[in-house]
Amino acid sequence: MSEILVIGKNDSNNEMIRDYLEMHDHDVTVETDENVGMAMLKEKRFSLVIFECENDLPVAKCRQKTNIPLIVILPDNSETPMIKAFKAGADDCMGLPLRMGEFTARVDAKLEQYRRLIQFRVGRDVISISGVRLDMNARSVEVRGEKCRLTNKEYELLKYLMLHAERMIDGRVLYSEIWGDDFNGSKATVVVHIRKLREKIEEDPKHPRIIETSWGEGYCFRSLQDNE
Repeated sequence: MSEILVIGKNDSNNEMIRDYLEMHDHDVTVETDENVGMAMLKEKRFSLVIFECENDLPVAKCRQKTNIPLIVILPDNSETPMIKAFKAGADDCMGLPLRMGEFTARVDAKLEQYRRLIQFRVGRDVISISGVRLDMNARSVEVRGEKCRLTNKEYELLKYLMLHAERMIDGRVLYSEIWGDDFNGSKATVVVHIRKLREKIEEDPKHPRIIETSWGEGYCFRSLQDNE
């Protein structure tokens, strides 16, 4: 049974979501107050958050609180708000009214993806994905069994991508997280460091499979089962 947190002001939507998810053997907690819901993410362990909101601002706030899967429900299926929600950190988006069969299928898919990802955690401080093994205590990296020397920024960039594996991360988010808001540089900094990382971890840097680029969306560290 999975623990799911639903945050939304609409009681009728909340109850409908709760009923359907409980029918699929999930344990559901509903909170109508956004701030209380955010606080609950630190107090209790959940496997997924479903957040009904009107724009991308609370999505970014929620993403700062947790790395677990986040499904956002928006007022309608308009493209621009959905794109903004994805860039703010949503793992999936749907517009009202919900098609409940599709909705529960998406929930189950995200939960299964999350279960697969956490299996890559060898220990609390070691991550191993796609033939890349990162030890956060030793600050060391091995690629397909061989030691890999990285600069400090390359290491921090790789760690952030691996900790958020299978999630598309906007280049601006990477820039902010690794270099800080006050860093006097440009998005080219991220591009250059991604290229250098690929040269060190990809079997064929010119045709990367591990660090994927989606133009206009960002970068994603992919889990390749055949490399594990």
